Amino acid sequence: MSQEKTEKGNSKLKIAMYAILIFSSLMLIFYCGWFWGKPSDDSGDWGSFGSYFGSITGLLAFAGVLYTAWQSEQRANKAEEELARREERDLFFKLLDLYQRQVDSISVGNDKGTISFKELTVKVNQYMISYVALEGYRDNKKNFKGYNQFFNQMVTYFSVSSVDAPHRNADFCLKNGDISDILSYYFYAETYGIDIMKTINIEEISQKMKCVADIIYNEFEHLLGQYYRTIFYLLHLTSGFKQKTEYYKIFRSQLSRYELLLLLYNAVSSQSTDEVKLLYKECDLFNNINADDVLGYVNWNMKGENNVSAFIDRLLDC
Repeated sequence: MSQEKTEKGNSKLKIAMYAILIFSSLMLIFYCGWFWGKPSDDSGDWGSFGSYFGSITGLLAFAGVLYTAWQSEQRANKAEEELARREERDLFFKLLDLYQRQVDSISVGNDKGTISFKELTVKVNQYMISYVALEGYRDNKKNFKGYNQFFNQMVTYFSVSSVDAPHRNADFCLKNGDISDILSYYFYAETYGIDIMKTINIEEISQKMKCVADIIYNEFEHLLGQYYRTIFYLLHLTSGFKQKTEYYKIFRSQLSRYELLLLLYNAVSSQSTDEVKLLYKECDLFNNINADDVLGYVNWNMKGENNVSAFIDRLLDC
């Protein structure tokens, strides 16, 4: 029985019960007001009074039956609600345990669990900077100014004579996500990439984050695919719970700062959907995200936002 139907049933019972009580009281008041006087010696009068009073007590007895039925309904509803809460609680913590086991099973190199996510976020940030720097090299190599060391390194890298030389160019590298190949030049790309990041708008940031998220996902799909799906289904099922806000808070408290950054990239990736973004927003998933993890290389003045949550909201709407 749905909560709406239960509330309607309870309302009808209460209305009927109160109506009978009021009607019975009015009957008694009317009788006393009309026939009130000295006690009669006529047994017929007493018989009439008994019949009339019997009808009143019958109505009162029926009101009592309704009241008992209403109390039983209330107890049944409370028991049903308590059972539903227990089932929701048990399901949530089973899902939370599944999520935790998924986190513990992830390993990158010699690192496992939460530490492996730290290594992944290092890669995310390095890929982001390298991607931006490589785009900058591609778009400005004909009129390149400054950062000569990075420029020279890229010229050397893309001019190497080999069997795959026709495919070894900046466009091919960017389109196919071969960013890891230029990480050995990251030291020279970092300053250049960060300076570019300070000049681009949020739509451009979103586009670049999407590309980097896809690169990371393709490289680590065997680790991250199941992890992302586990979180989606946990949030999807929790969204139907009556006490979902409390469960959302519990889940958010389990997420490390490194997971939050990866989930943000996942939210803007090609694998993401509107449903994923809506769930992340409803859960307020990025409530505790570290601003420096997201925007350490972004110029706040150019971005025109006052806080990281507003930036993330706009990012998810791009």
